[in-house]
Order: sequence, then structure tokens, then C-alpha cells
Amino acid sequence: MAWIADFNQPNTYTEMYTCDSDNNYGHYCDKEADEIYNKSLTTNSMDEFYKLQKELIIKQTAGYPTIPLFTQPAIQLVQPYVKGFKPKENVMGRYRAKQLSIKQSEV
Repeated sequence: MAWIADFNQPNTYTEMYTCDSDNNYGHYCDKEADEIYNKSLTTNSMDEFYKLQKELIIKQTAGYPTIPLFTQPAIQLVQPYVKGFKPKENVMGRYRAKQLSIKQSEV
């Protein structure tokens, strides 16, 4: 199974390992993990959400539903005179033209 995040939240991965997930091709099922997942979705606090998701990732990883073997590299060639390109702040690697500009003195 290959999976790449399509949004910048941990539940892009943790949801697929819930017992009833359509994406759970390995049929991994841990009712305690499902309880943590569901609790994370009902909290009003983002800090609590991330805390629960972290706990869930640790629990799911310990159960070995999959073994991560590969991560897709992000190769982006950007001239130094292109401003607004901040890969450490944009972990999904999605940029809109309005975020970028050209420093005219270096063109």
C-alpha cells in the first residue's frame, strides 16, 4: 500500500487504520486506537487534538499495521532571486504564484 498525505494533518494517516476505514486494506483493527481517534475528532482544543493524534500514532506504529519503507523526496529547484519560497514553513510543498516574487535587481 502506498499513501501520500493530501493535507497537513496527522489524521491523513491515522484515519486509514481505524477498524471501519475503507482505506484499511490490511484490516488492522485496534478498538482502543479507534477510541483515541474518535476522541481526537471531538475535542475543541487543537493542542489536545495533536496530543491524542501523537498518542494514536505511537499506538498504531507499535501494532505494525504497515512498515514505512520510503518517503517521496521533495526536489525543488529555485533561483536565489525568487522570494517567498519557504519550504520549511510549507511542508506540503504547495505554492501559489501570489506567494512568490522576483527580486528585480538580480534578474
